[in-house]
Amino acid sequence: MNTLDLAIVAVYLLSALAIGLAVTKKASQGSEEYFLAGRSLPWWLAGTSMVATTFAADTPLAVTGLVASGGIAGNWVWWCVGIAHVVTAVLFARWWRRLEVVTDAEIMERRYTGKAAPALRLVKAGYAAILVNCLTMGWVILAMRKVCTVLFPEQDPLLLTFGLMALAVLYSSLGGMRSVVLTDLAQFGLALFGACLLCFIVVRDEGGLSGLVAGLHEAYPDRAGSMLAFLPEGDLPGLPITLFAVLLSVGWWRQAEGSGYIMQRLGASSTPQDAERAAIWFAVLHNAIRPWPWILVGLAALVVYPLTMDVDREATYAMLLVDRLPAGALGLMIASLLAAFMSTIDTHVNWGSSYVVRDLWLRFVDPQASPRRQVLVGRIAVVLLGALAAIASLGMNDIASVWLFVIMLGSGLGSVSLARWLWWRVNAAAELTALVASSLLALAIVLLGNAAVFGVDNPLFWQEIPTQTRILVVAFGSLACWIPVTLVTQPDGPEMLDAFYRQVRPWGFWGPVAERNPGLTEPMGLLPLRLVAGLLSVFGTLFGLGGLLLEVNKLPWLALALVGLGSFAWMMWSTSPDAQKASDRG
Repeated sequence: MNTLDLAIVAVYLLSALAIGLAVTKKASQGSEEYFLAGRSLPWWLAGTSMVATTFAADTPLAVTGLVASGGIAGNWVWWCVGIAHVVTAVLFARWWRRLEVVTDAEIMERRYTGKAAPALRLVKAGYAAILVNCLTMGWVILAMRKVCTVLFPEQDPLLLTFGLMALAVLYSSLGGMRSVVLTDLAQFGLALFGACLLCFIVVRDEGGLSGLVAGLHEAYPDRAGSMLAFLPEGDLPGLPITLFAVLLSVGWWRQAEGSGYIMQRLGASSTPQDAERAAIWFAVLHNAIRPWPWILVGLAALVVYPLTMDVDREATYAMLLVDRLPAGALGLMIASLLAAFMSTIDTHVNWGSSYVVRDLWLRFVDPQASPRRQVLVGRIAVVLLGALAAIASLGMNDIASVWLFVIMLGSGLGSVSLARWLWWRVNAAAELTALVASSLLALAIVLLGNAAVFGVDNPLFWQEIPTQTRILVVAFGSLACWIPVTLVTQPDGPEMLDAFYRQVRPWGFWGPVAERNPGLTEPMGLLPLRLVAGLLSVFGTLFGLGGLLLEVNKLPWLALALVGLGSFAWMMWSTSPDAQKASDRG
């Protein structure tokens, strides 16, 4: 890096800190302002902030590794969650906003009664804030360490990464959600520009898109077709057909209700309609448009650094960055990776601290805490969660394996999380059972698959069980536990169920609750069409654009891309104020 590159990076870092300082005073007004920006976000800002959060330094590296092991189709490990994002947009976005909770753990005492409800809220908050949150930040930190190792070979990558993380924690703790979403907006624009810049230069150096495809066929004559396929073809180890089927069937359950930081953005939206539009915008931008620069760079990396080379396949993204970018462009690209890293860290520490304040401190320690005290506790929690995540990252070796573990861990919770909204009979005991069962099953699979734990040299038979089987074991093992518990325990009291039903107005199997509250459930109407349109928006745009980039026969792919973009436009219009007025008149 030369002086120009360093100056670009320094300007970015100072700008991020300045935003946090600028909104510090407003963030100190109370926990709703600190964690939800006063529920004032327009749809485009809430949706873009969600996309920025999922764009971390780990993402292009992980995509590069997935392309190396499973070709383009290897990305179904995370593309499957696009189904969940559509379901969130069509079903759950308005419901979350109507519920007006700050964290998804708060729903436990808005939906359930009895002694199990507060216990479940406490456990759920700890599970999300500490376990899942720190695992997620841990692999993001690991990715940034890999990037720093390549970009700054003479510096300590651990020290550099932790320094960047400290800056993100600082401005997040000062400005709360408002500083997070404002920096996210700038960081996403910079990160996306950097990804497109690297893609353009690398693909140009390979002779353009046609030259890249020709280079893959020359380097891998027997495998190039599978590498370029959008669906798995079975001859690449990264994504077996059976794993693909499991991901499509149950791999997306865990995120279908939009909990976590997605729920936080939905709750921060100014209206239920804004929440729905934010979710649609996020689903398409995150899944369909943003991935292609990374995928093309991942394909180019297979040509520039063939699989016969002994290199970290995830790190080849950063290697291309150093080898191909000129001065100035290198500084922009490095700043974009720093932006991607910090946009994820700031969200996760803010989101995690919301559990500490709302579900631990205010609920069990000091219910009468003043707004200033709430914000102070939140700021302390931001720092502590950042430190825990840094420690967790030290025990991680690769990104994709942690991704798959989190998928496995969450697969047992998806069914009960969906059922709580759709079936009146689900209670706190059932959800607590699902959480315990899925955690124990996932932990048992990890421990039993580690021969070193048992002091043996030969692999144990369950080490050979593929990932897809492990996901199914956790998903259906949890299901087999919580459904019987639901049926043998008492349902929640009618007062709680009626209050929840009147506020949320959910669809589903609400039987006696709906009879006591007639005329409240929104008509199903265009729901099936909206689900289909949402899936077309995401996957039609995704594969239409990909086909235009990589295929010779472009007309069918152009048609598919137009169908996807048209479906997206219709989905956005159908949630607009004008469409709502037209519906009311009709």
